Amino acid sequence: MSKSEGGLYIYQSVNKMSLYTKYSPKTLWMSTLKLVRAFFHTPPNLPVEPASFFSEVIRAHKWIENDLAGHFENVVITINTNTTIEQIHTCLQNLSKTLFDCHFEYPITIKGCQLYTEAITSKLDDSHYCTLS
Repeated sequence: MSKSEGGLYIYQSVNKMSLYTKYSPKTLWMSTLKLVRAFFHTPPNLPVEPASFFSEVIRAHKWIENDLAGHFENVVITINTNTTIEQIHTCLQNLSKTLFDCHFEYPITIKGCQLYTEAITSKLDDSHYCTLS
């Protein structure tokens, strides 16, 4: 998202080359990598092509949650390989609640989670929205 002149937010697609935006586990993962880079000064090493996109999305969310909770040592994060889109959506709600004291309304779908991730990333880029609770 980017801020327009009138103060409204306009969605910028991750897949700018296509007339139609495609949403997939891989594009959700790529959006999550952007979120991690926006959050961390020195981001953790995360694979570009993981074996399970959903599991790695949850793992990235856990890195952020651990950092917010003050767990700065090397934390081993174990992830269930049967990760669902519902679990990802719940993690996104928890992150937005912690970071901005609010929830965004996005559907529990791959597209919804990708848009949710992009909304959080956009707000982090405009950091005056952050209110750690």
